[in-house]
Amino acid sequence: MYYTRSLYFDIIIDISKLKADDREAVAEYLELEHKAYRLTYPSDFAIEVAKRMATHGHTNLNKTPAIIKPEQMAELFVRSVLKFNVHGQVRNSPRVQGINKQINSDKDYVRIVDDLSTQQDGISLSQIYQMAKRPKVAFCDRKNPLNNRLGRARLDLGHEFIGKKKLIPTLAAVKEAIEKASKDSQKIEEQNHREGKYLSI
Repeated sequence: MYYTRSLYFDIIIDISKLKADDREAVAEYLELEHKAYRLTYPSDFAIEVAKRMATHGHTNLNKTPAIIKPEQMAELFVRSVLKFNVHGQVRNSPRVQGINKQINSDKDYVRIVDDLSTQQDGISLSQIYQMAKRPKVAFCDRKNPLNNRLGRARLDLGHEFIGKKKLIPTLAAVKEAIEKASKDSQKIEEQNHREGKYLSI
């Protein structure tokens, strides 16, 4: 499927700061009750791709510290996108100028792919994530700059301990936020549709 416009999740719920038991309980609720999508990212494959590149001709990446070359950053990004989604397409060539080239640990490969991913426009991100096939609710268990680009609304559950006593009211608040985000998103879609019809006259 080729995307001609940007699509978004109605809401992204950030559970990354919760304690493990709370995170598991909220994730289970979101998946069972709202068919929510657990967010993953092209950068999840960055370390794997970098290690493969290091054994296939990019010997400067064999150890740290290292300096990654501009063309290697672009290759790292494209290969990570294709590992994430074999049909992923980008409309904007990655602009590697200004990206920190110093590799001190594997986390720097993740950072580079995240930085280059956020450069992509909404249509490219919709294509990479195949947004038309995704549920309208998503949740994340790690911070990522793409979270701000993929969802129309965001809910951060913060560090507060939930536990069994607070679980029901917390999930009720989450449900309310999802319902509000769905209504707000529907209004935006209706407005965009009206404006689109007006512009096509």
